[in-house]
Amino acid sequence: MARMLSRMLIAMAILVSLQGIAWAGSAGQQEKPATEFKAVVFPPDEAASTKLLNDLAADGWQYVGPLGNSLVAFKRVRGPAAAADAETPWSRWQGAWVGDGGQEMLISGDRWTMSTPGWGPVSGTLKLVEDNKEFASIDLVVEEGPTQGQICKAIFRFDDGVLRYSGNYGDRPTDLIKQPPHGACITWRPAKSK
Repeated sequence: MARMLSRMLIAMAILVSLQGIAWAGSAGQQEKPATEFKAVVFPPDEAASTKLLNDLAADGWQYVGPLGNSLVAFKRVRGPAAAADAETPWSRWQGAWVGDGGQEMLISGDRWTMSTPGWGPVSGTLKLVEDNKEFASIDLVVEEGPTQGQICKAIFRFDDGVLRYSGNYGDRPTDLIKQPPHGACITWRPAKSK
Protein backbone atom coordinates (compact mmCIF):
# COMPACT_ATOMS: atom_id res chain seq x y z
CA MET A 1 0.00 0.00 0.00
CA ALA A 2 2.82 2.38 0.86
CA ARG A 3 4.50 1.48 -2.44
CA MET A 4 1.31 2.26 -4.38
CA LEU A 5 0.87 5.59 -2.58
CA SER A 6 4.49 6.45 -3.31
CA ARG A 7 4.04 5.67 -7.03
CA MET A 8 0.88 7.81 -7.17
CA LEU A 9 2.67 10.76 -5.56
CA ILE A 10 5.59 10.43 -8.02
CA ALA A 11 3.15 10.24 -10.96
CA MET A 12 1.29 13.33 -9.72
CA ALA A 13 4.56 15.24 -9.27
CA ILE A 14 5.62 14.38 -12.84
CA LEU A 15 2.21 15.41 -14.21
CA VAL A 16 2.29 18.76 -12.36
CA SER A 17 5.86 19.39 -13.59
CA LEU A 18 4.91 18.64 -17.20
CA GLN A 19 1.88 20.94 -17.02
CA GLY A 20 4.06 23.69 -15.54
CA ILE A 21 6.54 23.35 -18.43
CA ALA A 22 3.75 23.41 -21.01
CA TRP A 23 2.19 26.50 -19.40
CA ALA A 24 5.55 28.33 -19.20
CA GLY A 25 6.28 27.51 -22.84
CA SER A 26 2.98 28.90 -24.10
CA ALA A 27 2.88 31.97 -21.84
CA GLY A 28 5.23 33.99 -24.08
CA GLN A 29 3.48 33.11 -27.33
CA GLN A 30 0.89 35.38 -28.86
CA GLU A 31 -2.17 33.95 -30.50
CA LYS A 32 -1.78 34.09 -34.28
CA PRO A 33 -4.56 35.95 -36.07
CA ALA A 34 -6.95 33.69 -37.90
CA THR A 35 -7.85 34.56 -41.47
CA GLU A 36 -11.43 33.89 -42.38
CA PHE A 37 -12.50 33.47 -46.02
CA LYS A 38 -15.91 33.89 -47.62
CA ALA A 39 -17.27 33.14 -51.12
CA VAL A 40 -19.93 35.61 -52.26
CA VAL A 41 -22.36 35.63 -55.20
CA PHE A 42 -23.22 39.15 -56.34
CA PRO A 43 -26.73 40.12 -57.42
CA PRO A 44 -27.17 41.10 -61.09
CA ASP A 45 -28.17 44.73 -60.50
CA GLU A 46 -25.72 47.55 -59.71
CA ALA A 47 -27.53 49.00 -56.67
CA ALA A 48 -27.76 45.67 -54.85
CA SER A 49 -24.12 44.86 -55.70
CA THR A 50 -22.97 48.27 -54.40
CA LYS A 51 -24.90 47.76 -51.16
CA LEU A 52 -23.39 44.28 -50.75
CA LEU A 53 -19.85 45.66 -51.30
CA ASN A 54 -20.42 48.40 -48.71
CA ASP A 55 -21.83 45.88 -46.22
CA LEU A 56 -18.86 43.54 -46.71
CA ALA A 57 -16.36 46.38 -46.29
CA ALA A 58 -18.13 47.63 -43.15
CA ASP A 59 -17.78 44.13 -41.66
CA GLY A 60 -14.02 44.09 -42.38
CA TRP A 61 -14.09 41.85 -45.47
CA GLN A 62 -11.33 42.48 -48.05
CA TYR A 63 -11.56 41.62 -51.74
CA VAL A 64 -9.32 38.67 -52.73
CA GLY A 65 -10.43 37.87 -56.29
CA PRO A 66 -12.76 35.86 -58.52
CA LEU A 67 -13.25 32.15 -57.81
CA GLY A 68 -15.27 31.10 -60.87
CA ASN A 69 -18.90 29.97 -61.05
CA SER A 70 -19.94 33.60 -60.36
CA LEU A 71 -18.28 33.51 -56.93
CA VAL A 72 -15.97 36.21 -55.53
CA ALA A 73 -13.55 35.57 -52.64
CA PHE A 74 -13.25 37.88 -49.62
CA LYS A 75 -11.14 37.56 -46.46
CA ARG A 76 -10.86 39.20 -43.06
CA VAL A 77 -8.39 38.88 -40.23
CA ARG A 78 -9.41 38.08 -36.68
CA GLY A 79 -7.27 38.78 -33.60
CA PRO A 80 -4.47 41.35 -32.99
CA ALA A 81 -3.95 42.17 -36.69
CA ALA A 82 -7.62 43.11 -37.08
CA ALA A 83 -7.34 45.58 -34.18
CA ALA A 84 -4.26 47.16 -35.77
CA ASP A 85 -6.09 47.58 -39.09
CA ALA A 86 -8.96 49.34 -37.31
CA GLU A 87 -6.54 52.14 -36.36
CA THR A 88 -5.68 53.11 -39.97
CA PRO A 89 -7.17 56.25 -41.54
CA TRP A 90 -8.86 54.18 -44.26
CA SER A 91 -10.84 52.20 -41.69
CA ARG A 92 -13.31 55.15 -41.92
CA TRP A 93 -13.26 55.13 -45.75
CA GLN A 94 -14.46 51.57 -46.35
CA GLY A 95 -16.88 51.09 -49.23
CA ALA A 96 -17.66 52.48 -52.67
CA TRP A 97 -16.99 56.13 -53.60
CA VAL A 98 -17.83 58.34 -56.60
CA GLY A 99 -15.56 61.23 -57.62
CA ASP A 100 -16.58 64.68 -58.80
CA GLY A 101 -15.55 63.76 -62.38
CA GLY A 102 -17.34 60.38 -62.55
CA GLN A 103 -14.42 58.42 -61.11
CA GLU A 104 -15.12 55.30 -59.05
CA MET A 105 -13.21 53.95 -56.06
CA LEU A 106 -13.67 50.98 -53.76
CA ILE A 107 -11.78 50.62 -50.48
CA SER A 108 -11.99 47.22 -48.79
CA GLY A 109 -9.64 46.62 -45.87
CA ASP A 110 -6.22 47.81 -47.04
CA ARG A 111 -7.11 47.19 -50.73
CA TRP A 112 -8.24 49.86 -53.20
CA THR A 113 -9.53 49.96 -56.77
CA MET A 114 -9.96 53.16 -58.84
CA SER A 115 -11.13 53.94 -62.35
CA THR A 116 -12.15 56.96 -64.40
CA PRO A 117 -14.65 57.06 -67.26
CA GLY A 118 -11.77 56.67 -69.75
CA TRP A 119 -8.98 54.93 -67.82
CA GLY A 120 -8.29 52.02 -65.51
CA PRO A 121 -9.17 50.26 -63.41
CA VAL A 122 -6.06 50.20 -61.24
CA SER A 123 -5.89 48.45 -57.89
CA GLY A 124 -3.49 47.59 -55.11
CA THR A 125 -2.61 48.08 -51.46
CA LEU A 126 -2.74 51.14 -49.18
CA LYS A 127 0.44 51.89 -47.18
CA LEU A 128 0.35 54.57 -44.47
CA VAL A 129 3.30 57.00 -44.61
CA GLU A 130 2.11 59.60 -42.09
CA ASP A 131 -1.16 60.63 -40.45
CA ASN A 132 -1.28 64.18 -39.09
CA LYS A 133 -3.97 66.75 -38.29
CA GLU A 134 -4.04 68.22 -41.80
CA PHE A 135 -4.12 65.02 -43.92
CA ALA A 136 -2.96 61.41 -44.20
CA SER A 137 0.00 60.67 -46.50
CA ILE A 138 -0.60 57.28 -48.10
CA ASP A 139 1.18 55.31 -50.82
CA LEU A 140 -1.15 53.54 -53.24
CA VAL A 141 0.94 50.56 -54.36
CA VAL A 142 -0.38 49.63 -57.82
CA GLU A 143 -0.56 45.85 -58.24
CA GLU A 144 -2.93 45.64 -61.24
CA GLY A 145 -3.78 47.92 -64.14
CA PRO A 146 -2.02 50.23 -66.60
CA THR A 147 0.40 51.61 -63.97
CA GLN A 148 1.19 48.24 -62.36
CA GLY A 149 4.43 48.30 -60.35
CA GLN A 150 4.28 52.04 -59.67
CA ILE A 151 3.42 53.90 -56.48
CA CYS A 152 0.95 56.76 -56.44
CA LYS A 153 1.99 59.13 -53.63
CA ALA A 154 -1.21 60.62 -52.25
CA ILE A 155 -2.67 62.71 -49.49
CA PHE A 156 -6.22 62.27 -48.16
CA ARG A 157 -8.48 64.22 -45.83
CA PHE A 158 -11.83 62.94 -44.56
CA ASP A 159 -14.31 65.62 -43.39
CA ASP A 160 -18.08 65.38 -42.91
CA GLY A 161 -18.42 62.21 -45.00
CA VAL A 162 -16.40 63.66 -47.91
CA LEU A 163 -12.99 62.22 -48.85
CA ARG A 164 -10.57 64.62 -50.53
CA TYR A 165 -7.65 63.18 -52.48
CA SER A 166 -4.59 64.46 -54.31
CA GLY A 167 -2.31 61.84 -55.84
CA ASN A 168 0.71 61.78 -58.12
CA TYR A 169 3.14 59.24 -59.58
CA GLY A 170 5.98 61.74 -58.99
CA ASP A 171 6.47 63.77 -55.83
CA ARG A 172 3.83 63.64 -53.11
CA PRO A 173 1.36 66.57 -53.39
CA THR A 174 1.46 69.15 -50.61
CA ASP A 175 -2.13 70.36 -50.80
CA LEU A 176 -5.59 69.15 -51.80
CA ILE A 177 -6.44 72.06 -54.12
CA LYS A 178 -3.81 72.36 -56.88
CA GLN A 179 -3.66 69.43 -59.33
CA PRO A 180 -0.21 67.78 -59.42
CA PRO A 181 1.56 67.49 -62.83
CA HIS A 182 1.09 63.72 -63.26
CA GLY A 183 -1.87 63.11 -61.00
CA ALA A 184 -5.29 64.28 -59.89
CA CYS A 185 -7.25 66.10 -57.20
CA ILE A 186 -10.58 64.39 -56.57
CA THR A 187 -13.43 64.98 -54.13
CA TRP A 188 -15.03 61.61 -53.33
CA ARG A 189 -18.53 61.08 -51.97
CA PRO A 190 -20.09 57.77 -50.88
CA ALA A 191 -21.67 55.88 -53.78
CA LYS A 192 -25.45 55.91 -53.48
CA SER A 193 -27.50 52.76 -53.94
CA LYS A 194 -29.96 53.16 -56.80
